[in-house]
Amino acid sequence: MTIQRFQLVESLRTVSALLVGLYHLLLFAVEGNRLFPGMDASQLFFEFLKTTVLTFFILTAIVIPVHFEQEGYTARNYGTFLLKRLVRVHLPFLAVITLILLIEQFFLVYNGQSLHVDWFRFLANISLTAEFVHVNWYNTIFWTLAIEMQFYILIGILYPLIRKQPFWGTLGYFVGGEILHMIWPDSRFVWYYTPYFAIGIVLYFLLIKRLDKLQVLGIIVLEAATVFFLHGQIETIVAFVVPVLFLVLPDARSIFSYLGRYTYSFYLVHGLSGGLLLYFTRSLGEGTLWGIVRLLLALLFSFAASWAFYKLMEKPAMRLTHRIRYRRS
Repeated sequence: MTIQRFQLVESLRTVSALLVGLYHLLLFAVEGNRLFPGMDASQLFFEFLKTTVLTFFILTAIVIPVHFEQEGYTARNYGTFLLKRLVRVHLPFLAVITLILLIEQFFLVYNGQSLHVDWFRFLANISLTAEFVHVNWYNTIFWTLAIEMQFYILIGILYPLIRKQPFWGTLGYFVGGEILHMIWPDSRFVWYYTPYFAIGIVLYFLLIKRLDKLQVLGIIVLEAATVFFLHGQIETIVAFVVPVLFLVLPDARSIFSYLGRYTYSFYLVHGLSGGLLLYFTRSLGEGTLWGIVRLLLALLFSFAASWAFYKLMEKPAMRLTHRIRYRRS
């Protein structure tokens, strides 16, 4: 992948993170206090914002093959790949879960209650099994991390096979996933999101010129049609518009590509940091204008917190990941 294309991935990641952050912050509510009274998650606007999180699946499926090719990945390195992913992705996740737990204890003391830890919920979150044992995530967006971890487990096995025949391999991955989806339509499993990951894979093969535009267009249209019939119209927007944007947007560095490096940290901490700011400013004023000011402050504070979390937690995890090397053939 060219440097410019990687910058575009980072830009799309930033925009998606911003839209997802808006979804959570706009719907902030505590003790009957809403940022903007009258807004509801069932409204079409919020359905769209919520759906943009699927963009991350497409971008992940572009970036992981890049990693495989750059590092000379083979099936014998499967265990090492999963270890690298756990260090890169899960260590920062564990850090933010611990931080959430500590703040939760602070609020118990703040409200005159005894310290209490729901260890079952804690273990369900850190093991990414909350959906399976029917407990709440500390942040509802963490369900996507559980899906991505399943994708890592799957793609580490399948990619060496897909790489041999990019068109038929990707098509086989797509068809196999959709068969599982029709047999067992459970959104807790990675196959439910097969079209988005498959779109990312074909875009990667297009970038390295192992698929031509006609082949890619055919697969994308097939996948978008599948999303339309099996998922919904709003989801189809992501399945079609994101790859089109990726193909037609110009190659250029921007503030969005710069901020892209902090999007995982933003993903992890925006609910905590932005939510805290909204919580402590809830009694300082009312009205739409004040709501807009609070929203902007929450976004800025979330990006500032993301920068700090990246420096303190995510970047050290990345450095540790680089020390774990694949065995060469």
